[in-house]
Amino acid sequence: MLFRSSSDVVAPLYVRNAGGDAVAVKLSDTNKIEGNYGMNLSYQLGSSGYAGVEKALDKADYSGYNSLRMWIKPDGSGNDLTFQLKTGLGRYWESHYIMTKGDTTGKYITIPFSDFKQPTWDVYAASMDLNAMAAFAIYIGGSDHNANSVYLDNIQVRSEERRVGKECM
Repeated sequence: MLFRSSSDVVAPLYVRNAGGDAVAVKLSDTNKIEGNYGMNLSYQLGSSGYAGVEKALDKADYSGYNSLRMWIKPDGSGNDLTFQLKTGLGRYWESHYIMTKGDTTGKYITIPFSDFKQPTWDVYAASMDLNAMAAFAIYIGGSDHNANSVYLDNIQVRSEERRVGKECM
């Protein structure tokens, strides 16, 4: 896990998208699934309509894996979480998770890499090259503009067939 003993250690790993609204990465010692801490992604949507953070992956090789798995405690806002992967070739791939209105129950979610699609604004690529991943990002968008927090923990790339994972974010 990248969750260490101080928000000062974790926060610099996740860079805020400057074009978006207010968002901060903090630690939570109460909203987690294992270990000492989970990630508190606190945000408030405004005029941009989205907020997000990105973590550099330094050409991580995920070719032996087929999904992204994490524990999430949604905020019940009905807002949309977008998980974004950037390949070493600079191509973007995204998958969306809608936080159901009123649902704040912590749960594991698994997103197969086959569910990741290129956004319409990106240049087309035939397939997602998992050999040299450049970045992982988490974005929130939607119509609920109240201050909210989403909690994440145990973010991994996984091979569901082999039931093995690799801590990645």
